[in-house]
Amino acid sequence: MKKIIFTIILFMYIFSFKLPLINSTFYAAVISSVFLIFSTKNINLVAVKIAVNKFSMYIIYPLSLFTVIAACISLLHASSDLSYSFSLLKVVLYAVSFIPIVILYYAWLGHGNNDISKIVYNVFFIQSLIIISCLINPMLREFVGYFQFEDAVAVSERYNGIRGLALAGPQFFALACSYIFVFIFIAHDFVHGKLSLKYVSITIPIMLLATFSIGRTALLGAVVYFLIAVTSKINKLAINIKVIKSLFIYLFLFGVGILYVMFNPALSELLFNNLIPFAFEFIIKYLDTGTASTTSTDILQNMYFPISDYTFLLGDGMYSAVNGVGYYMGTDAGYMRPILFGGVFFFLMLAMHWLFSFCYGLGVIYGRYISFIILVVTLILQYKGEVIAVQPTIIATLLPFLLLARKGPK
Repeated sequence: MKKIIFTIILFMYIFSFKLPLINSTFYAAVISSVFLIFSTKNINLVAVKIAVNKFSMYIIYPLSLFTVIAACISLLHASSDLSYSFSLLKVVLYAVSFIPIVILYYAWLGHGNNDISKIVYNVFFIQSLIIISCLINPMLREFVGYFQFEDAVAVSERYNGIRGLALAGPQFFALACSYIFVFIFIAHDFVHGKLSLKYVSITIPIMLLATFSIGRTALLGAVVYFLIAVTSKINKLAINIKVIKSLFIYLFLFGVGILYVMFNPALSELLFNNLIPFAFEFIIKYLDTGTASTTSTDILQNMYFPISDYTFLLGDGMYSAVNGVGYYMGTDAGYMRPILFGGVFFFLMLAMHWLFSFCYGLGVIYGRYISFIILVVTLILQYKGEVIAVQPTIIATLLPFLLLARKGPK
């Protein structure tokens, strides 16, 4: 029962969907954790202290400093735009608020085989089941919409019921990036024998199907998953056999899914007329025109443009549009926004922090290979949108893995 309750709390914390009265389940997760801590006697204070010190060193102290620096940049440019500072402050709040969840984890589950990484995988698996269920059932889709924020609902309505189906606050890029990082960790644990073939044969196909709705970006996670599984050096022959077995299982499940769709006309129309053309737009367009691009990539290319040397070096102190609605200079490209705000040196500071906190910090646990993959994936994703520093959902997804995902912290 404790594991189920903790899974629900972690689900609410990571996905932060709308809830009446308290606005976001993020607050519900933190309040619930605090309440449950006071009703718990067995708290491993040593483990909690090490975990808190780790979060402080990796996340809380550096991002608090960057929040102050960002506010100073706005003031030096005589700008009233403090939106970047507030974005960083929100991430700091997420990191601080994870501490009671850490305490609850060590009090309830931080022993035996209660691996927090697997709880995260279960959380994303549950989210994937919700997304697929909403694709199949329009009534459920409407029900889930009551727990989504209005801006996300407005965007998802443009996609004819194939996107914006997650029981989550963020519905698109941040959610897709979180899925990609989870795919990376699942692959690592699979090839190291921490996850069984049966487990990944169930979770990976479901999560993969969900990514078709979340966005094409999330499909990168599936590519990286198979790349890690195939190229791993740990017991290579055994792993390759496991990968081949899992591929056969995926093909079988794919066949069963196709048969189910064929006998469901409404679902078949949604799948073949909307979802597949959206998910594989780059392939379809390449076959038709010879250029592998999508509507999103065409728009993204226009969001990178020349800027002055002054702006490149020192930024303009602007993050949001002049009227406070939208993006400064109309771009939400990942490398452009922080540079336009604070200049290239400010962005490099943020990038170095990410390198230290997540590439090095997680590399200590998962090895240099995974550390390198996280770095490369981050650089690729950053081209499309902001991954580094200002995405609470991504930070909330990665924080549990900094607990070392084992009996206790080192």
